[in-house]
Amino acid sequence: MQVSAKWRYAQLQVDNGTAPERRVVSAEMMVELHRPEIAVGADWPSTRLQSLHYSLGRFTGEDHCVHLVYHNGANPGFRATIVLVPSSKTGIVVLWLASSLPTSENLLQ
Repeated sequence: MQVSAKWRYAQLQVDNGTAPERRVVSAEMMVELHRPEIAVGADWPSTRLQSLHYSLGRFTGEDHCVHLVYHNGANPGFRATIVLVPSSKTGIVVLWLASSLPTSENLLQ
């Protein structure tokens, strides 16, 4: 996936399902996409987040009373992380060519 596509995806998420000039995903579906589903146990590596849950392909949690939505992935030699803060309509997408650099859990610190 190209960087511009990742960024457009992040923008769609923090803009509550709208792309420039039009709605792409309903507001109801955006709530469903970000709704905490499965509680993640205390032994998970990113336990510094409160109320950590898995939610339809991404993780949700609270950090200093701020709701975060994030996901990461890796292939040999490549890693990607997306961290969203829907309440402030901000997000960060990080792509790097290495397999031993920090994960999204490290970026959240």
